[in-house]
Amino acid sequence: MLRYFVFLVVFYFLSVSLHADTLRPLGDGNKVSDKPLYSLTLLHWKNRVFLIRDNGESNNYEDILSTESFGVSDRDVIWFIVRENDIVSNYHGNIEDNFSAYIEDKFFSTLPESYEERDAIILVGKDGGVKFIDEELSLKTLFALIDGMPMRKSEMRQKKIH
Repeated sequence: MLRYFVFLVVFYFLSVSLHADTLRPLGDGNKVSDKPLYSLTLLHWKNRVFLIRDNGESNNYEDILSTESFGVSDRDVIWFIVRENDIVSNYHGNIEDNFSAYIEDKFFSTLPESYEERDAIILVGKDGGVKFIDEELSLKTLFALIDGMPMRKSEMRQKKIH
């Protein structure tokens, strides 16, 4: 019983500290690199990416992602929520001013017409390939997809060893 209580306390403090680091406005001083992020190629082989187009239908994407910040971090996920004139991310470096236009052009504009007025969620793998597209953010689904990927399975085996 005591071990369970200690686990809960540790988990709580980890989730609180991760939550504080999850939401970063653009231009934040916590730099990952001196190079501003201008495309997803800088994240290849390091991170999986959630690209979320929010058409303003009062979705609380940041709250959903913050609630699951441990799962997001554990799976090496960088997320970008793209709105009409805004972009929000958990990326800690600088982001080019035209990055949202790049995301729109390279990813969202290639979606089927049925997504034109809808929100869109795109999962990009560490290899840079699009792995999943949907109109609803379901972290349960995204985490299950990621956890089934060979690279993720290897990562989980490595974590068990260490």
